[in-house]
Amino acid sequence: MKHCIQLACTLAEPGRVQIQLYNVTGQRVTELIDQNMTSGNYSLIWDAGSCPSGNYYLKILLSGHCEILKGIVKK
Repeated sequence: MKHCIQLACTLAEPGRVQIQLYNVTGQRVTELIDQNMTSGNYSLIWDAGSCPSGNYYLKILLSGHCEILKGIVKK
């Protein structure tokens, strides 16, 4: 788990969750989650081993709300 990024979150209410990963050019690399989830605590681990070093952006969509987080992969 040398090149992993962990994301922990708490969902206050159930809803559809989408987490998408983009590279610095805006190209979608992968979709980590796209499902309905119940309220509670969650942890997600993304293995970035196959991705080159650089900046990445996690786009988190939860029931119509959007948040962007930045992650850096350094090898």
